[in-house]
Amino acid sequence: EYLNGLVESIKIAAIRDKEFFEYINANKSSILKRSKAIMEYIIAESCRLKAEIVEQDEKEAGIRKLLNFGHTAAHGIESDSNYKIHHGFAVALGMIYESKYALQNGYTDKETYEAVYGLLKSLKYPTHYEPKDIDKMLEAVSKDKKAGKNGISVAFSGKNMQGIIINDIKPKELIDLLPEDYEKECYEKKAIRRKRIIKTPLDLIVLLLYHLYDNHSLADVSQFAILKNIGNISDTALIKKFIQCKDWILWLISKM
Repeated sequence: EYLNGLVESIKIAAIRDKEFFEYINANKSSILKRSKAIMEYIIAESCRLKAEIVEQDEKEAGIRKLLNFGHTAAHGIESDSNYKIHHGFAVALGMIYESKYALQNGYTDKETYEAVYGLLKSLKYPTHYEPKDIDKMLEAVSKDKKAGKNGISVAFSGKNMQGIIINDIKPKELIDLLPEDYEKECYEKKAIRRKRIIKTPLDLIVLLLYHLYDNHSLADVSQFAILKNIGNISDTALIKKFIQCKDWILWLISKM
């Protein structure tokens, strides 16, 4: 329940006050230890920021919609999980996926997206959700109170953590991002960028066994090498070396 409530403070910081967001990020350890002084400040600041928004828009006709950041996708996640996922955890997931959508469509920047993702992950919130029934999720999101004739209105943490509202988004565009795993994506990109050459015989043996088992193609082997952080065998020289080793091992096996 503690984390369920805390996510609302992270949300309002991400759409209203970058400095406050950075304060939360700088005090992660104390937050997890439930420091009274730190939490008193966070609660007071969250209330102040929310009051500012509500005073400007009592009937949720404009700026108050920013408070829905993370909630649109969260409704779909809650419905799909039969409400087994706590509301705050669903909102945390919603913030991640909505931020991913914002990044892909130019509504936010990579720095903001990674800051939101990184803080939520470090505070032990879930960062990936595997949908069970996409149609059920779509139905829940489409029935959201922010839905209109041409789509739904979604609040995002925009560039420099200034909240923005984008109208007429198709629910499927948002939900389609849910199966994506950001950590896996970053891991793959990092491995590709690094292009570490396979140096040890053990690395080659692991890849050869994978290749020989079920006749995996060289493309499959290359992808496997990246995912397992073994290296990158996409260049011609390494592929030739790989095939030579394979031929040598097969010859050796034939003599046994």
